Amino acid sequence: MKSDRARRVLALYRSAATLGVDEKARLGDLVLARTLRGDFPRFDLPAAAVAPDSTFAFRAWGFALGKVGLALVALGVSGAFACAWQKSADVSSNPPSREPFRHGALHVERLEAELRALTQDDRAA
Repeated sequence: MKSDRARRVLALYRSAATLGVDEKARLGDLVLARTLRGDFPRFDLPAAAVAPDSTFAFRAWGFALGKVGLALVALGVSGAFACAWQKSADVSSNPPSREPFRHGALHVERLEAELRALTQDDRAA
C-alpha cells in the first residue's frame, strides 16, 4: 500500500525521467536528420577483424578427441605420480632386517666382555 505522498513522488519522477511520445518522435527525427547531414562522427572499422593465429593446443581443444587426449594425459601423469608415491611408501614402511643390529649388539657385548676381562687382569696383576 503506497501512501499519497509516495505516489506523488513516483509520478513526479516518472514525468521527469521519461519522455512523451511527441518528444521521442521529435528527437528521433532530429537524430535522423543530423545523421543524414553527416554531423555525427563516423567510426570506420575494418571489414574483417584480424585475429591472431591459434596455437595447436587451442585447435586440439576444439575437437572432442583433443579433450579426450588431454584427459588421458592428465590421468597418465597422476597415475605415474601415484605409482611413484606408492613405491616410496613401500620402501619406508618396510624397515631393513634387524639381523645386522643383533649381530652388532652381540659383537659389542663380546668386546665389552673382553675389555672387562682385560681390566680385571690388570687389577689382579
